[in-house]
Amino acid sequence: MRNSLFLLVGTAALSLASCSQEKSTDTASTTAPADATAVAMPDTASYRSRSSRVSEKFITDMKITDPAMQSKVRTAYYNRSKRYGELKSKYGTDTTGMAGAMRQYNTDTDTEFQGVLTDPAQYQSYQSSRSNYDESNYLDNTDAGA
Repeated sequence: MRNSLFLLVGTAALSLASCSQEKSTDTASTTAPADATAVAMPDTASYRSRSSRVSEKFITDMKITDPAMQSKVRTAYYNRSKRYGELKSKYGTDTTGMAGAMRQYNTDTDTEFQGVLTDPAQYQSYQSSRSNYDESNYLDNTDAGA
């Protein structure tokens, strides 16, 4: 019986000692690489801000009053802004790859707007004034490097 009691007390002491709060903390920090291979994380606030500026101008210029249509336009511009940011990150220095990807980006954007703008006159108006709503026209200082 005594052996069991000593064994129990010893086990309890060891388990309490291993759970003590006097552990040293590791203060080592990791730093991101400073070279060109570092990948920037997407900045959704930047996408949202940029797409909001473009979509509000588009909604005003096209005189879109239907709230459902306005929401679809805002979503389409957010998707476009996000794709643009991803392209800028992926093809930062590869201008040839960027040119090909931008052609596909513009085609995808046109297809998306064709589904949003159901009135053919609105879509034709969008096509004729597409350059007014180009993503690069709405970059702010923080977006220019992205």
